[in-house]
Amino acid sequence: MKKQIAILGGGIGSLVTAYYLTRTPELRAKHEVTLYQLGWRLGGKCASGRSQEPTQHARIEEHGLHLWFGFYENAFRTIREVYARKPSQVGDRLVTWRDGFKPCSFTPIGEDYRGQLGYWPLMWPTNTDVPGDGKLLPTPQAALAELASILRQLLEKIVTETRSAGIFGKIGDVVFAAEVGALLVAIGALCDLADQPVAQFLPALASFRTLATKVRALVQTQAEARFSDLEFRRVFSLADIALSTMLGVLDPKYGILGPDLELDLDVIDHHEFRDWLIDNGCDAWVARKSSYLRALYDLPFAYDQGDVDKPGLGAGTAVRILMRIVLTYKEAAFFEMQAGMGEVVIAPLYDVLVQQGVKFEFFKKVTRLELSPNKRWIERVHFDRQVDIVGGAPYQPTFRVDGVTCWPSEPFYSQLVNGAAIQAQLAARQSSLESNWCDVAPVGTETIALGVDFDQVVLGIALAAFKPLNGTDLGLCDELIPESPRFAAMVRGLAIVPTQSFQIWTHEDLAGLGWQAIEPDPPAMNAAPEPYSVWADCSHVIPREQWPAPAPKGVFYFCGPWKNGLTERPRTDASVPAAAHAEVLASSLAWLKQYVGYMWPNAQDPANPAGLDWNALYDPSGAVGTGRMNSQWIRPNVDPSECVEASLPGTSTLRLKADESGFENLYLAGAWLRTGVNATCVEAAVMSGMDCARAISGERLHIVGEWFCMKTPARFR
Repeated sequence: MKKQIAILGGGIGSLVTAYYLTRTPELRAKHEVTLYQLGWRLGGKCASGRSQEPTQHARIEEHGLHLWFGFYENAFRTIREVYARKPSQVGDRLVTWRDGFKPCSFTPIGEDYRGQLGYWPLMWPTNTDVPGDGKLLPTPQAALAELASILRQLLEKIVTETRSAGIFGKIGDVVFAAEVGALLVAIGALCDLADQPVAQFLPALASFRTLATKVRALVQTQAEARFSDLEFRRVFSLADIALSTMLGVLDPKYGILGPDLELDLDVIDHHEFRDWLIDNGCDAWVARKSSYLRALYDLPFAYDQGDVDKPGLGAGTAVRILMRIVLTYKEAAFFEMQAGMGEVVIAPLYDVLVQQGVKFEFFKKVTRLELSPNKRWIERVHFDRQVDIVGGAPYQPTFRVDGVTCWPSEPFYSQLVNGAAIQAQLAARQSSLESNWCDVAPVGTETIALGVDFDQVVLGIALAAFKPLNGTDLGLCDELIPESPRFAAMVRGLAIVPTQSFQIWTHEDLAGLGWQAIEPDPPAMNAAPEPYSVWADCSHVIPREQWPAPAPKGVFYFCGPWKNGLTERPRTDASVPAAAHAEVLASSLAWLKQYVGYMWPNAQDPANPAGLDWNALYDPSGAVGTGRMNSQWIRPNVDPSECVEASLPGTSTLRLKADESGFENLYLAGAWLRTGVNATCVEAAVMSGMDCARAISGERLHIVGEWFCMKTPARFR
């Protein structure tokens, strides 16, 4: 008899769980999978939609800014399989995964030195590897050698800079060159021994550590004198971070490096990364103020409660992320999607899952997980049925736009009973059926039961959606938290980070706006001024939209963390969605008034050269001034389910594996789990789904990087 699996939530973790439970005929013979989803679409924090407003011409509206890293080995493996399986349709524009993803190597890093804004035009080298090809990650020995090789390139630049400036004088130059030369020789020895026995590698590693300590002391003596020099500041900062990281990893007081050269970065994860770098000799300005390090924090929104003045990232997690980004990317450091995330990733997954027999129940809001009398099993799951479908037919969630399967930004109200009235009520509140504060009364309740409707349950909902946030709301996991200490510690211990984003369409492309970067590739910029510290040129998606001539030439996505006092509000406060929209609109206007001028000089406001000329915005409504922002896309990710889970110091050990809920038939899926990344990203969510499916099915499923630079428990060896 088939096991009945009830998956709660439709984010990446849940969808990947469903995929790996049904990907073969043998697995489909064992599992009957039903996925229950709030609202009208799938994707969770990776959802996107198409506007149904006639004046917006099916534009793409994202949850935020989504790029895939080149190290997303499991995510690319999965999406490559999905594209190979997805049903073909006439006129399809996304036939292979290559149609959906294009390499992105230009990632400028913002710079702010004593109030002077600029950016470092970072262009990543490419390689011949293919993401998702299943090739193994480097051994710890090879990883250390590769890090040393990168350090060698930085040191060689410092030597060149130092000689050209004549900082030390004749005698000092000789000493400096000799010490650096000796270190470069030591690095060469490490690289030569990368694939040799550990016994040969260890002495070279010890020599490297001794020489690196001396060289860093010499380099730091010239930092203050040279810091006003832009090129030196860049190279010194990167070299200082790299040296401090390497020396910290090798320092025996932390116990990271085992006798067999296995690395366990978890032993330092209780340290805040910047503090740990300083403890290992890093210059305090570099650790606390340089944008080169802030770029790392911006990627997983590593700010406590979204407060940019409270950066927080566990040292072990930070070093692991750096190693994965720098050492293990394939082909390109990043990849950009060639349509919306919901179209390139979520729609193909949905189509394949339907083909594989997975059932979907939309508009089902989980309200409570009920335990059995002995408190060891999930016995019932309770739902609010948000709406009824006209004629009782299954809801049809997607539609086609120019050869691409899309999700709407709002449900198809014509399919809903009393759809027009629901639409009007939601519009008045600036709310939606996905909102925690939606005041559209449910049309009924439903319950599914153990042994009748399910055997196992997958909790694939974002952790913040069941984390107690106030003393008023009842949570869907309230019965579970007192009965499983480890589950309770994770739910209570992981902090959440709200985010905010906006998209603007412009009359001109990036060149027309005055972007002066020398690289021809469109940028994906990091460490820009807060709070919208990450932005990208996404103008390549305009042909996928349906604008009439003359169409906009540019579209740009901005996102960042968001400190607000709204996320914890009781769900009875229906004013939250409108208040959140107003707050993010105001912050986006303030940011554009203050910072766009230095990036896009041709779009400067004549009355305010630091800010944007609002006439640069493409606005079909014909509004004037800041009113033109009302026609752009403003996205306040205020709902608990839309918040990301932070990787604050000391929290990675709180994260559970998929089968560690503490309940016999409850499995977990989501980026909030222990995955080998331990930070919010698509790869972590995919890895969690694979882990969840493996735990349920018993299939031997290899997850690349699952125990990268951490101790592997005996049951996973």
